[in-house]
This record gives sequence, C-alpha cells and structure tokens, in this order.
Amino acid sequence: MPDNGSRSYRSKSSTNIRRRRFIQAAGASGVVALAGCNGNENSSGGGGSDSDGSNGANTNSGDNVTLEMMWFSGQATEEQLQAFDDAIEAFEDNTGYTVEVTKSGQVGQIVNQTQSAVQAGEQMNVSTIPAGACQPMIANNFLEPIGDRLSSAETFSQSDFTRGKLSIASRDGSSYAVPVMSGHWGSLFYNPSMLEQAGYDPEDPNFETWPEFLDVAEDVKNEVGVQPVGMAGADHIHNSVQWTGFYMTTGEDSWLTEDKGDTVLDQDPGVRTAEFTEAAASRDLLPQGVVNMNASNLRELFINEQIFAYQVGGFDNSIIKEQTDMEFGITWNPQAPDGEAAGFSGGLFYTIPRGAPNQEETWQLIEHLMRLEYLNGYAQLPPIRQNGLESFFEGTTDGMGRDVSEIFITEVQNSSFPTIHQNQGQMWSAQRSEIQEIMLGRKTGEEAMGDLAGRVRELL
Repeated sequence: MPDNGSRSYRSKSSTNIRRRRFIQAAGASGVVALAGCNGNENSSGGGGSDSDGSNGANTNSGDNVTLEMMWFSGQATEEQLQAFDDAIEAFEDNTGYTVEVTKSGQVGQIVNQTQSAVQAGEQMNVSTIPAGACQPMIANNFLEPIGDRLSSAETFSQSDFTRGKLSIASRDGSSYAVPVMSGHWGSLFYNPSMLEQAGYDPEDPNFETWPEFLDVAEDVKNEVGVQPVGMAGADHIHNSVQWTGFYMTTGEDSWLTEDKGDTVLDQDPGVRTAEFTEAAASRDLLPQGVVNMNASNLRELFINEQIFAYQVGGFDNSIIKEQTDMEFGITWNPQAPDGEAAGFSGGLFYTIPRGAPNQEETWQLIEHLMRLEYLNGYAQLPPIRQNGLESFFEGTTDGMGRDVSEIFITEVQNSSFPTIHQNQGQMWSAQRSEIQEIMLGRKTGEEAMGDLAGRVRELL
C-alpha cells in the first residue's frame, strides 16, 4: 500500500458545488490514524443487522437519494482528484442522485470512521478501505456481503481482477468488497550518478539478485561515501510491506500455508529473506537510525542524495517528479537467487458498510466508478483490472526518461498479499519488531524468523 500523509482533507469539485456537500469527519473519540496498507489492526465489535437497506441515518425516499462516501486520496495528484470529481459529477448527472464525498489521506482514519458509523447506526454508503482491513472488518461484521452483486456486475467482470485480489476480501465463500486499485511495492529506485561513480553503467543496473545488489551497494558506499541501502524499519506497515516485497521474489505468495493453519516464515524462503536483511545490516549498508525510518523518510533521503537506492511502490515515481527535477532510475526489485520478478500487493477496495441504506443505488455508484473510462483517470495506484493495468502504465518513464512500464506491469501481476487473516495486523507488528532486531544486530535472520513464526502461530 502507499505511503500516506498524516492529514485528512476534503475538496470540492470545481463544478456542481451547490449540488454536493461534503460531510464532516464522523467517528468516535480516539480515532487512530494508521498510515499505509494495514488499516486498523484492532477492529472490534460489530454493529448493524442483516439489513435490507432500509435503516440508517441518510435514508431517502423516491428519487431524492443522497449517497455518502469515504474515499482514499493519499497518493492522488491534482489531475487524479479532478478526474474523480468528474466521475462523481457524471454519476450525479446520469442518475439525479447527490453524492457526498469525504476524502482522506489516511486509510486508518477511514477504517475507524467506518466502524464507528456502523456502531452508531449512522452508516455511510461506500467506504474505500485497504486490503489489510478487509478480514478484520469482515470477521467483526462491519461489511455487507456483495457476492450476488459482484457476480452479476455489468461494468466489470471478476475475471478482470489480478490474481488473488478477490480472496483478500472473501470469507467462508462470500465476497465483501470490490477490488479497485493495487497497492504495489517492489520496484527499486536508484541514483544513476552514484552508480556511475562506482564504476557501473547507470543505464544498465546489473544487479538482479540480492547478493549482486549488495555488492554494488557496497561499491557505491566505498566510492561515494553514503550509507546506500534504504530499508524501512519504523512501523509494521512500511516495514512489512517492503520486506514482503523482497520475500515474494522467492516464489512464495503468502507468509501462511494455504489452509491458514501454519506459517512458512521459519522455512527456507522466510529465512533467506531475513538473511538478506541481515547481510545489509552486517555489511553496514543501512542508514543510521534505519529502525525509525518509513517510506517518507527513505524518499527524503533519496531526494537529498543520502542513500543510493530503496525499494518502494511505483507511486513514488510521480511524487519524486513533482517534488524535484532530479535524475533517477527505476529497475527490477532485487530478487532471491533463482527467484522471480514480484513484490507486495495490497490495494484499496470499495465496500458497503453493514446496514447502510440505499444499497441498490450505492451499487450503481460502485459500478459507475469501476468503468475503465473513470478508473483509469482517477486511479492513484495501479487499477485492479488487467486491461486497466496496461493502460495505467503505458508510456511510464523513470527520471532518466526510460520506459519502465514493463517492470511495473510484470511485478504487479506477480505480486501477492502475505496475510489474508483477521489477525494480520498483529502479525505485521510482530514482524516489524523481529526485523528491527536484525537491523540492530541483536538477532540473526534465522533466529528472528524462528521467533516470528512462533508469534504468528499464536495468532492463527
């Protein structure tokens, strides 16, 4: 998932302002704003009943329908924000309904406000939640099942979705969310000038595997004088997401066994990935204070030429270009030896909160927003639909002007989500602390994975 800002904001379309009002941020006190892909790891309680759509605070009669929506905007450019507003306006013009949108740059805030609204009986109609929040919210009865609607959707097909996405929001044979965007992390951003100073061709970064990458990074350190390798250690979202991006290159698609009854983290793929982290730390290739760094910190270090390279999501491409005029390269995520191009893939999902009113009209809105003509315009992350994926990345260039669309498309298609489980938040927290132990030199990779596996098994 993306690296999110710490602020929530609301913006109005430049047209049709009178027909649209933006709701105030709802929710109880103590709302926790969790950045990233994890959502809320402490989902609890479940309000609402098996509703027919007739209850809730904003029920309308006849054609006088008002729909309330919370939408994640944490990585949206001005152009994407406008495209989303235009899509909403087109829906209002086509249906005569009014849509009230709250835009938030914090997925954790969206999750908490959605849960609070359900518990208070004041449900919004659509909530855009991250992959990591799906299973906890389903388990605690916060979301409406949408299986029948999903299977009969008119503007998209289930076969449109990239692999594994529907399973993230499915439980006991039922589906509870529509995948929208894929929160891909996996591509490597690097400084070509530093690479050239170390004696390598900046146009051809020849470090496909983890050992090759670390060897090149060490040469950069010796020649340029920077701590070259950016690894996130500060929180269980960015830490777990980035580390899992490396882990997925081993060919695994989860930390868990297929039946979710055990973990494979203490087996060869997990141990080897942890030993990659261990090698980076033991060779003194990580920046000082790495255990306190998240993706934003790494981007800042990269822009200020204090690190050589870091693995992050493709969304940083546009962010760096907007913030600076620096020259930078993008290449494949360093892979496990004999591995494959891959990374982490979470994403964002449209959901109908449990007991929300006007569910038929709400589904019309979701189907409208899933049309490629709109999705490709407002998607701030790779669109979940296969045909939208290629359109989204077509002609994408890095900071050296090279076409890197193939890298993004291939890695997104091969990426997976590691923990489809209601306790995944606690699993990610445990993972963060064990990776920090490796970074601080307190544990070997094998020791950390053994301890982590034990902690994960307690949560299964």
